[in-house]
Amino acid sequence: TDGIYKYKVKAIIRELGPNARDSHVMAGKRNEPFNVHAPTYNNPTFYIEDLGVGLSEEQIHSVYKKFFKSDKDKSNKCVGAFGLGAKTPFCYNTRNYTVESWHDGTHYIYNCFINEVGKPRCVKLLSEPTDRCNGVKVSFAVDTSDLYKFEQEIKEIYKHFEVKPKILGRDCVIPELSFLHKGSKWGIVNDTKSYVIMGGIAYPMDSYELDDIFRKKAFILYKNIGEVDVDTSREGLSYTKKTIECINNTVKVIVDDLSKEVEKKIEDCKTLYQARKKCHELYQEYGFVLGVATIKWQGLELDDKPVYVNDWLKTYNTSIKRFSKKRYSVIKT
Repeated sequence: TDGIYKYKVKAIIRELGPNARDSHVMAGKRNEPFNVHAPTYNNPTFYIEDLGVGLSEEQIHSVYKKFFKSDKDKSNKCVGAFGLGAKTPFCYNTRNYTVESWHDGTHYIYNCFINEVGKPRCVKLLSEPTDRCNGVKVSFAVDTSDLYKFEQEIKEIYKHFEVKPKILGRDCVIPELSFLHKGSKWGIVNDTKSYVIMGGIAYPMDSYELDDIFRKKAFILYKNIGEVDVDTSREGLSYTKKTIECINNTVKVIVDDLSKEVEKKIEDCKTLYQARKKCHELYQEYGFVLGVATIKWQGLELDDKPVYVNDWLKTYNTSIKRFSKKRYSVIKT
């Protein structure tokens, strides 16, 4: 785990959160939030608790002792697939964490740790009857010097989740994304990076592998699980042919959506001149797409040439007869 994840705290929060989300999906509780405890000075413990399907004793040993072992690798309903996420707490400096499971009337508590020869071990601490609903809780102690780091990563990672988790402990409010422009499967944000969101996880995009449009603005693209390929660490995208084609195919949707947005803003213009002038006024906001988009006003296609008074004359046949071309030259505005 030390070698797989570059950013340890980010990896833990990013991987355990989707595991809780997956458990809720499998339990038919997709719209119910799971719990996240942001560590505090008084209680420096980080934990994630779901109210999903729970784990049996056999599943606990399978999930927490075997790397690259997953029960989700054949499904696109769940984020997990590589069999690594549940083990991410091993990459934190304590290398020791607790797993609690409520499963079919039994409450289990296991301690997971790395033994003296470097192998993961799970030791059962408790097994007792319970009437609590099924679910899993993963918890571990946090160094107080990392409290702020955990808070910031919780905010950053879970702001992309469709159903935000319930935050306990430290006063930590997950921000809402603010979009400059938004379509059904994409958005533009005031940021320096573009991301693909899949299963709630944000994967940074390397724009130089993709269409030019992604170098001009910070995009958020929403993809269904399995539509693009990701690195084993889940810290980034894997730029296979499938991934590149899937992302680049979004360009047409973005251009079409923004074209309609511009056309909506110019539809009340009375003349072709006003429409083209308005279009140029919008260039600062939409310039990155106007060069490749086809913008229409009352059925007429607008181009990106300079705006002329002659455009105004074209819309009024009666005016053309009254004005002399010798007296009125074309004026560039």
